[in-house]
Amino acid sequence: MRVPAVFFGSQPILSLYSSNHKTGIILESGEGITQCCVAFESFAIPHSYIRYDFGGRNVTEYLQTLLRRCGHNFNTTSEFEIVRKIKEETCYALLSSTSSDGKNNERNEHEGNKYHLPDGNFVAIRDEKVMAPEILFDPLRIGLENLCKIFFCKKFFYLFLFEIILFYFILFNFILSFT
Repeated sequence: MRVPAVFFGSQPILSLYSSNHKTGIILESGEGITQCCVAFESFAIPHSYIRYDFGGRNVTEYLQTLLRRCGHNFNTTSEFEIVRKIKEETCYALLSSTSSDGKNNERNEHEGNKYHLPDGNFVAIRDEKVMAPEILFDPLRIGLENLCKIFFCKKFFYLFLFEIILFYFILFNFILSFT
């Protein structure tokens, strides 16, 4: 088999390429690993690269803890899978940690905060569906330190990167105002 060309690259840089950018902060989170990388003109800044053993499984475990505090015990492996499904179907992150938009509150009040279990019973899900994903943005809640080391970059780089973040944040809010 003849292959005309092959390109090898690190996963964060390839993710950045897939969004048609060369510069940015890449934060990838999977089931068990979260990695953060700062890239400038397609080159990862080496001392900003961090790989952390933290991901979606931690969110599921935290949701399991929150549900246990409410009196719902999920201990076995199959029950852990039920908690994972609850996380995937009901949990969401808020744009602001202090309030949510009216649509979400309205939807939750009318549809109910109940998750129907396979045995026919239900679990009341209230603030847990918002609190569980919050550990992705504030890992100190479960005793982990911050994930991205952007401040260790040279001053020029991090000022440039923050300008990009600010630009996309303003653009995102502008787009949301028309939807």
